[in-house]
Amino acid sequence: MADPFPWTELFGWLATLFTAPSLLPQIWKTWHTRSARDLSFIWLAMSLLGTASWTLYGLLLPAIAVAWTNLIIFLMLFCLLVMKLRFS
Repeated sequence: MADPFPWTELFGWLATLFTAPSLLPQIWKTWHTRSARDLSFIWLAMSLLGTASWTLYGLLLPAIAVAWTNLIIFLMLFCLLVMKLRFS
């Protein structure tokens, strides 16, 4: 008998809720100080590639929570990259 409540989906969306906003403090600080000197370009590049890969993986499974979480993080990392290029 199938489980009537999709627990795996619940935990996926809870992970999204807690993980997706994790870069907001860094974006806020970088924007307000207009300084991205301390952000590592290699970290940004690797994180962008990783989250792009996780997004594609989530879409192919399909695991929508995985895809959404990583798409949101990818967009935030992209904002940090733009600020790194502009403010450094």
